[in-house]
This record gives sequence, structure tokens and C-alpha cells, in this order.
Amino acid sequence: MPLASENTWYGICPCGGAYDPRVVEVRLTNQAGKVIVLPRIPQGACSVCGSRVYKLAVLQRIEALMRQ
Repeated sequence: MPLASENTWYGICPCGGAYDPRVVEVRLTNQAGKVIVLPRIPQGACSVCGSRVYKLAVLQRIEALMRQ
């Protein structure tokens, strides 16, 4: 599911730090209680406070997968 063509610029965190691009594994639990593991998900992580952000397209894709 990685969106490799996504822009990797995540901007500046409200704390003033920069979001560094990284690729992570996301674990979600669906309504039936089943754990869903999504590998290679692009994420921005603040180098100062640790805040995490995702691109809108990534969140929309995750949401669509969870509805299935």
C-alpha cells in the first residue's frame, strides 16, 4: 500500500520542529476485533516533540481498507 509517489514533505510541526519522512508499520483493529497490519506506510515524525502526521491520501486509503 505504500504511496511512493506521494510528496515526502510534511511541513513544520506546531512545536517548531521539522517532520522527518519515515516508513512505518501501522496496526489497527477493525470492528470485528481483528488486528490489521499495514506495512510500509509513509509518515512524518517531528524530530523535536515526536508528533506523527500522515498525508491525506494515505489516511483516505487506510480508511477505505478498514471499511472493506
